[in-house]
Formats: sequence, C-alpha cells, structure tokens
Amino acid sequence: LNLLHGDTKNLYGLNVGIFNFVYYNMIGAQVGIVNSSSNKTSGWQFAIINMAEKNGLFKIQTGIANLLSGTQKDSAGLQVGILNLGTNLFPDIELNKRRGGFYLTIGVGNYETNGLTIGAINLSSKGMNVGIFNRDTEGFNLGITNFQEGLSFSIGAINIGSSKSIGLQIGIINYCPNNTFPIMIMANYCSKPKSETPFSTPKTGLKTETGPTN
Repeated sequence: LNLLHGDTKNLYGLNVGIFNFVYYNMIGAQVGIVNSSSNKTSGWQFAIINMAEKNGLFKIQTGIANLLSGTQKDSAGLQVGILNLGTNLFPDIELNKRRGGFYLTIGVGNYETNGLTIGAINLSSKGMNVGIFNRDTEGFNLGITNFQEGLSFSIGAINIGSSKSIGLQIGIINYCPNNTFPIMIMANYCSKPKSETPFSTPKTGLKTETGPTN
C-alpha cells in the first residue's frame, strides 16, 4: 500500500496507490491512477492509465487508456477501456512482429491489437475486427466501413481494399484496386497485383560504326 508513489522490483499480491510501478515480475493486481509493469506481467491492472509488457501468460487491463508493449506470441489477456493500444507508440520493429499474442479488446478506439477486437474505431488490428470503422485491418472485418489490408474477409456497407490486400468482400460497394473491374456491387474479390513480365528485356539500339575507307 502506498499513498502517492510506489516502486517495487517484484510484486506478488496487491499493489494499491496513486502511481504504481513494478520493474521485474508481477503476479497479482495493481489498483491506482497510473499502473506500470515493465517485465513479466500476470494479473490485473485497474487504473486510468495502465501499461504492461506482453511478457507473461495472462493479463487484464481495465481503465481509460491501456497500453501493451512487447512481442511475445504466447501471451493472452483482456483489455477494456476507451483507448486500447496493442503495441508501442513509437515501435522500432515491423508490425507483424510487434502485434503478438491473442487478446480480447473492447473499447472506443483500438490500435494495433491482435485477437478479437470490438470498438467504434479499429486501426491496424489483426484477427477478428468488429467495429463501425475498421482501417488497415487484417483478418475478418465486420463494420460499416472496412479498409482492409493483407489477407482479409470483409463484410460491411463499404469495403475498400489496398494494393496489397487479398480476400473476399461482401457489401454494398466493394473496391479492389488490382482488379480489371475494381468497383463491384454486393461482392468482390481482391487478388494479387499482376506481376510484370519476368523475361522482358529493354529495347536496345544497335549502333554501327563506320571506319574510314581507303
């Protein structure tokens, strides 16, 4: 129990205070205004702002803003908040590597989550994405407007694929930029872009030099 600011290397139990920081291992719960767990995290965080590493088997974050960081693939958990972030705000590794684990995420806005994501706005999330507006999402997308990316199956009023998206679209308006007929009503299938002719060679001009004649 701390009244203002509490730092601990390892937490096994309950941590209650305004600012709670765990630097190594956490198995238990944090309750406060700001909670942070920097390494292995298994348990529950309840605060306005929650921050935790994906390292650790299972975790629950409930608050206004929840942040997960790290790349651990076998982690799982639950995020419930207004804003949920599945990765670092300023990542230095590629998206598919940092978007690891499987999480049930419920919020108004969700960013770079992996698993089942439910929200008004879902951005750059992978798995099953259910929302009003899904953008740059990969997997199964159910929403009013879906901007799909990668391998996807989208159901919505408006479905828009990118040049890199592959998959089926079902909706009122469906757009696949790589297709011969990019805009279709009711259904469309986004295919890979047509590759350039592999054996095409640039045209070269033949230059004939003439020497002096005797």
